[in-house]
Amino acid sequence: MSADRPEAQAAFVERQGIPFTMACDPGGRMLRAYGVRGLIGTPKRMTFLVDAHGTIRKIYPKVSPEGHAAEVLEDLRALTEQC
Repeated sequence: MSADRPEAQAAFVERQGIPFTMACDPGGRMLRAYGVRGLIGTPKRMTFLVDAHGTIRKIYPKVSPEGHAAEVLEDLRALTEQC
């Protein structure tokens, strides 16, 4: 989820080679609902692992891009093994 305009987010996805769809929330509605607005209004970098039923299964409150995808995939695999 990003607070960027769709055009800016699309350019970011292209530059970074991100292979999945990212949601865009330029009005900040979802960012406020998930409590990720920072002190000056900019979003905090966080990840939410959400299952197929919409239940938040894990929150990563401090995300560093290096290695984060592998961490989330490992947690996702563990969750799917529990089902």
